[in-house]
Amino acid sequence: MMSTPAYFLLTLLTISHLAHAIRKDAESGPVITDVVLHIISRVPNQPTGLKVHCQSNDTDVGTHYLYTGQEFHWKFLPQPPEPTIFSCHFNWGFEFKTFDVYDSSIDTFCADGGPVDKPNNCFWEARTSGFYISKDNRIWLKLNTWDPFV
Repeated sequence: MMSTPAYFLLTLLTISHLAHAIRKDAESGPVITDVVLHIISRVPNQPTGLKVHCQSNDTDVGTHYLYTGQEFHWKFLPQPPEPTIFSCHFNWGFEFKTFDVYDSSIDTFCADGGPVDKPNNCFWEARTSGFYISKDNRIWLKLNTWDPFV
């Protein structure tokens, strides 16, 4: 059985260790979670499939040709303090659109508040009516429309 002074000392050391750990975590800033961006084609294959080219300032994920139902995705870790921005150019027949598919404002649509060891998923669907975003691939919000070639 532990004596009262030993129990008191052990309790004091435990509290001190926890306070140090909390302070150290607060100093390191927020925990950054990986993000997986998904681009999904829901446009008809006529007149053409969907052509997509995405890149950030330092990463080019290439040009992809997607048919209805196909998807491509990539994973990255945002690198503060510089903002991470991925922009995509979409082309489908005589329709096109270029916009940011990920930045700090888009992140609010994708963050799911889950465990930090699992990435945040950000789904984009290209449809005939425009571009929709989802964090769970079930509930969608329209954020952009196509621009016709003039």
